[in-house]
Amino acid sequence: MRIPMNTYERFQKMKIDFACLGIQQLEHYENYYCTPKDAVILGSAGVDGIHYCTIPEFGEMVFAVNPMDFGDCVHPIARNFEDLLRLLLSCADMAVLEQCYAWDEEEYKAWLIDCPATREQAQALAAIQSEFGLEPMEDAFSYVKQLQREFDLSKIPYTEDFYDIDMNPAAPKPAPEWKVTFRGDFHSADQQGTPGIPVRTNKEFHWAGIDWVIPEVYACEEGIVVLTLGKIDPAKVRKYMTGEPKTQEEIERMDAECPLNIHLRCAAKINGSNGVYCGGSGMVWMPPMPGEGNGYDDARWVLEHYGFDTNYAWIINRDNYRWPSGIRPELNSLEITITQRPVSLSGTHFKTPVDGNVVKVQHPLSGKIYTLTIEDLKNEEADMRNVQGMGLEFPTKYTQMEYRIEPELASRQYRIMDCKQSDEPRPMKITRAEGPAEVQINGEAAAIGIIGGADGPTAVFVGRPNRKTSQLRMASSSMRFEHVDEVEWRIVFLEKLHEDITIQVI
Repeated sequence: MRIPMNTYERFQKMKIDFACLGIQQLEHYENYYCTPKDAVILGSAGVDGIHYCTIPEFGEMVFAVNPMDFGDCVHPIARNFEDLLRLLLSCADMAVLEQCYAWDEEEYKAWLIDCPATREQAQALAAIQSEFGLEPMEDAFSYVKQLQREFDLSKIPYTEDFYDIDMNPAAPKPAPEWKVTFRGDFHSADQQGTPGIPVRTNKEFHWAGIDWVIPEVYACEEGIVVLTLGKIDPAKVRKYMTGEPKTQEEIERMDAECPLNIHLRCAAKINGSNGVYCGGSGMVWMPPMPGEGNGYDDARWVLEHYGFDTNYAWIINRDNYRWPSGIRPELNSLEITITQRPVSLSGTHFKTPVDGNVVKVQHPLSGKIYTLTIEDLKNEEADMRNVQGMGLEFPTKYTQMEYRIEPELASRQYRIMDCKQSDEPRPMKITRAEGPAEVQINGEAAAIGIIGGADGPTAVFVGRPNRKTSQLRMASSSMRFEHVDEVEWRIVFLEKLHEDITIQVI
């Protein structure tokens, strides 16, 4: 049976103190810098300024406001007060609903297990159930999460206090004038040239597991500017944001798997002819976590300009193309082809020296087996005299491996790398009358990366006469101060994970 619209008034008149449930009724409520404009306060948590309200623009929807979560203060928690009471019957504490936006399901369930309803809470909940005849929400967590996924937080109206940096250190900066030029960026600051004429397209497509949109292109005197945005569930990204990758292999794996690192490149046909690519830029947006502020302003301004939901993660790509003829024509058609750049996929590890000098390695995706025959393995030392300086000593010793691979692969399809990084440069020891001493730079030992880094000493070239076949390949280990008896290698395949796609934009 539908409960009348006066549910909240009936709740107010109940002669029960609901402070044990995390909601207090006060005669006077103090507005905070983050209290939405014209909000109707329903109750207070009684701690940290947390309060609950409705906002006229969103009808009966109930919001939680936490002034301590700078930059991420307001979230919807129930579609109406009736649903709020059903949620309370399910979880027994308003604090759960207020914090739910920052939790995953495991954290939510852990709270329910660790903090069961007290006797006082059980009595208050029984009174609510008796008064309204309500049943607990069957899946409270999913209810709240779905509501928050569907709601655009950027639509919440605030007072001027919210944008006052003195009152709100995480206050979002107001967007500058929107002005897209061929040589500039998305906004008016440091722009060069005349703004392009916007051509609304709103072209939507699906590629690489991501929903994309080309909202507009801009026809400038020099050429055309194309904006491409990809929308991603932030949960698919956050798992790659916990912890720091410790090895080059872990960095490559994250780079290949994280949806924000799609590594796309675009080509354009303008009025049937190839546009001349003149560079581009890109950025990403991640919805801030509690206490993280408002994220990257530039990305947020782009999303707000087009009215896109900032609760999602976004890839924002901008590409510039000169007119094929060099003269601005009437724009009759535009075709965009999107390609993924190859990513690094680590395959089999192996150590040298190898018994029999033959190693089997496997492609991580196809499972195809390749045979490496090691022809030569020797310790070498690079001449690093030209890079000495700043009181630093650089590692010079490495292992060189010559090998053949069958079936044969082009050099652009793979590489063989040392699993360990090169040794860091170290302060050079000099001899003084009183004995050895370390040269220090500004009181601290300096660190300078070696050209090539994890790929080995790519700046070191070892000339050899041609062998009996061009199939003979060479790999170099990382640089070390001392030669090692054993090197652990890995084969890395360079692959595109997604097929090209062509979009008829106009």
